[in-house]
Amino acid sequence: MKSEFLDRRLRLNLAAFYTDFTDVQATLIGPDTAQTILNAADATIQGFEAELTWLAAPGLTIDLLYGYTDASYSRFNGLDLTGDGVADPSLAKRLDFPRVPETTFTGIASYDFNLQNIRGDFNARLQYAWRDSIFTDLVNTPQTKVPSYGLLDASLDYAPNERMTFRLFGTNLTEEKMWEISIPSPFGFVVNGGIGRTYGLEVLFKL
Repeated sequence: MKSEFLDRRLRLNLAAFYTDFTDVQATLIGPDTAQTILNAADATIQGFEAELTWLAAPGLTIDLLYGYTDASYSRFNGLDLTGDGVADPSLAKRLDFPRVPETTFTGIASYDFNLQNIRGDFNARLQYAWRDSIFTDLVNTPQTKVPSYGLLDASLDYAPNERMTFRLFGTNLTEEKMWEISIPSPFGFVVNGGIGRTYGLEVLFKL
């Protein structure tokens, strides 16, 4: 559903989805980092997404995005979770999908403005993006669980003309600790990815 209200100053978009998978391929990583490809699962992924855009004031735009995903296995054969050499299909079908957060939320405030006696356009942007906790491995090992976290980013753009933009930005301003992947090894789990608080200045030029 796509809709507009308040003389087109408020836009609301809603979407629902349902996907049925057969013979899902999954990658199992062992303690020696060896990878095994499994092809013995059926699953469904369903959920909904909502997007709200509000022209709150001249130059000020508020965007809100929300997503909910329910991903579950309906059948998962051939996966031994107890270490006795026997597959555990009843336990396997209860596993969470790796890397699929149940809930996500993003809020963005963007303000376009001009300054007296300064030629060009300015834009200030503030964004907060939150993601639910996820497992990064197939068998939901506790050490691979990434807790839920939110990232706060901000930027200030100055465009003296249509071809050039100067951008001062900061990402992960609250310095959240997170990672993107956790890999088992003979010495424990190794985490990779994620970025700390970062500042920068960019110059963008259109040819």
